[in-house]
Amino acid sequence: MLAAALIAILAAVYLIAGGYYPILTVNGTMVSEHKFQKNYAAALRYAKNAQKTYEHDASLSILDIESQILNSLVEAALIEQALRKEVGGDMEMLVDNKLQKFRAEENQNFAKAVETLYGLSVEEFEAEVMRPQAEKDVWEGRLFLQGEKMDIWFVQAKAAASVNIFSNKFEWNGKEIVKK
Repeated sequence: MLAAALIAILAAVYLIAGGYYPILTVNGTMVSEHKFQKNYAAALRYAKNAQKTYEHDASLSILDIESQILNSLVEAALIEQALRKEVGGDMEMLVDNKLQKFRAEENQNFAKAVETLYGLSVEEFEAEVMRPQAEKDVWEGRLFLQGEKMDIWFVQAKAAASVNIFSNKFEWNGKEIVKK
């Protein structure tokens, strides 16, 4: 009994330390702190590199970057849920077809650029940036074939979404995540 309790405590410590707990849920789908932190670090690194490259002195608002990342994670979750509902088991095939060109053109220069600009490996970049974009492209194509527009769909999907954010810095206002 004591061993089981100890294992449960160690597992909980590991999960919490690794950020594998929800920072938000979108229609019941969890988005982990770990995923948020990975996207946040990549966005912050990219923004700092852009500032250096273009010699732009605009100060970076950490809260603004965080809220933009959280909103992009909400949008990605909404798209994934809608696409999965629409095409079911074909979703992975459709998204992988979009990613094939990216994989075919991948080279050492690309890997170095991704590492330099975002601080991600090519695999992480595909998972965190390219896959959500491919899902968005596939979903936007489906909407186009149905005579709908992505921006209108987003307004409706966000209004109907159940979004819970587990942060004392942000809240969901029914349309987006905003600073408190």
